[in-house]
Amino acid sequence: MSLRPIGKQFASPVSLLLSILLIMVSHQAKSALLPQAPDSLTASPQTAQQAPRIADIEVRGNHNLNSVFIISASGAKVGDLFTPQLQAQMEQNLLDTGYFGVLDPDPRNGVNVYAEEPNPPNGTCKVIIAVDENPMITNISITGTGPIKPEVIEAQLQGLKPGNVFNSKQFLTDANAIIDLYQKQHYIASFSQDVPIDAAGVLHINIIVAKVASLDFVGLHKTRKSYIMHVIKTRVGGYFNTDTLAQDRVALLNTGLFDDVRPSVTVVGTGQIAITLNFTEKRTGEIHAGAGYSDTARFIGFVELSDNNFRGLGERVALRGELGGLADRSSVELDFDEPYLGGRNTNLDVQLYDKTVYRFSSALSAASPIAPIPGTTASISNNYYTEQRAGGIVTATRPFGRFYSASLSLRAENVTTDLLNLPPQDLSIIQNGPIVSVTGFISHDTRDLYLDPSKGGVQQIGVEIGHADLSTPRTIFGIPVTGTITGSVNFLRTSLEARQYFSLSGQRPLNDPTKPETVLALRALVGASTGTLPFFEQFFMGGADTLRGYRDDRFWGKYEFLTSIELRQPLAPKFTGVLFMDIGDAWGGPYSNVNINGFSQRGFHPYIGIGPGLRIVTPLGLIRLDYGIGSEGGRIHFSFGSTF
Repeated sequence: MSLRPIGKQFASPVSLLLSILLIMVSHQAKSALLPQAPDSLTASPQTAQQAPRIADIEVRGNHNLNSVFIISASGAKVGDLFTPQLQAQMEQNLLDTGYFGVLDPDPRNGVNVYAEEPNPPNGTCKVIIAVDENPMITNISITGTGPIKPEVIEAQLQGLKPGNVFNSKQFLTDANAIIDLYQKQHYIASFSQDVPIDAAGVLHINIIVAKVASLDFVGLHKTRKSYIMHVIKTRVGGYFNTDTLAQDRVALLNTGLFDDVRPSVTVVGTGQIAITLNFTEKRTGEIHAGAGYSDTARFIGFVELSDNNFRGLGERVALRGELGGLADRSSVELDFDEPYLGGRNTNLDVQLYDKTVYRFSSALSAASPIAPIPGTTASISNNYYTEQRAGGIVTATRPFGRFYSASLSLRAENVTTDLLNLPPQDLSIIQNGPIVSVTGFISHDTRDLYLDPSKGGVQQIGVEIGHADLSTPRTIFGIPVTGTITGSVNFLRTSLEARQYFSLSGQRPLNDPTKPETVLALRALVGASTGTLPFFEQFFMGGADTLRGYRDDRFWGKYEFLTSIELRQPLAPKFTGVLFMDIGDAWGGPYSNVNINGFSQRGFHPYIGIGPGLRIVTPLGLIRLDYGIGSEGGRIHFSFGSTF
């Protein structure tokens, strides 16, 4: 329809309105004649009228997997519209099962979904699922397992068993479980890049466990490499283990020869690790001369020559001489320690000595000096009880397992005590004579650092069998001292000690095994003896190393009991504050009625000592200062080394 103008230029308003209405009616009539697409397909490039419906689904290429399973896994069913989107989703769903395409260079070719009649005249089609099915597993070959047995690895294969179709998805799950198994045991493992199964159905589990390709030492000036190899467990050609390397670092620090040991690890190839140990050596050879003080000996002048790394082999040699003290006597001690006797993992320690032992920290008030017997070695210059011991101790120690060790010790010495004018009831402590004993120890040690443990502990049991020939002391007039135990005596002494350490500030990091920590330290000690012990072989309790807050050797007897607890808090570099409590006693035996200088004895009665302390790390070692408060007052204890 067209409009012609009325008049010269414009149609009338009525004619214009009529024309607009006719155009609108004409447009609606044309729209009514066009087919309308469903709302669900308005965004699809292919309308419902163009996509055929699935009339049948057929699976081709499967040999062991059920067709019903494959159709179900595809996510399609008869009656669905076979759109390009559905076709792609079916292929992806089947590939995701892991059962197809493992032998094809491109696993995506493992599934091909298509319509056999792409343009059906009746609007339906038959869908074909063509699959390249993975082989059925006929056998399993496991190689390269290294430190873990093949049967343990095979147990990790959950769905990969002979008689099952290989599933690549399950293989990845099981492979990750195997890698995790190695990681839990501190190894590094990977799988080769080869196809895990062959056309014959043999499943190949090829594992590559990382090995140590090289082991280098940097910073050694005095220490020999042969000694380092004795200490550590890591070996070139051996399997790389992060836990073993960490243990090696702690073991090297525990030798006391190094300020620090820092390992660096580099991957130099597939399954190949290069390790470098960077050392900072301590100064181990020393000469000391000076004076020292203790509660028992008072002031002593000394000279000491020592080397903790003699010949660079970790051997310890020490020669110490002392002069003065309350007894005004000289002492000499020689110590040699061979950590690896004959190149084997056996420690030999030899001690030779002629030394004075100051048993008590105060004079025996009931005693008065007696002049020495002419022609004898007995000497006395005051009323302090001392023991002159001359002899030696040889100890051999050998570890077994990771945490255990056994030792055997032989001791032979001659003991001389001073002649004191004691009351008759106290004369039993005056004894002289040779003594021989054999001691065996078994220890279980799980500490991290020996000098500053923050975890683990030590449990130790010891048994000593001894024999002594005690002679009768005589006065200046040759009169035998009566009331003392003399003659041939035998004894058996046992002890059990346990120490445990707990870090209250978390575990030390592997990269900083010497980090100061807040530590709770516990100790328990019990001892018992049978037979006849010489007085100088009694269990003694009291002083800096046992029951703090009491005089040295305050209690004695054939039995002992001690338990201690310490809270150790780092205050500053090389400074540690301590709060402690000791509970202990020694009691029983033939000398329990001796009463010297108010050291009265009685049956088992636990005594308590509490107080603060300070630990200072110095070039001379650890200095220990404690102030203990007990039932008999307070005492300051100054000593070297850790209490426990």
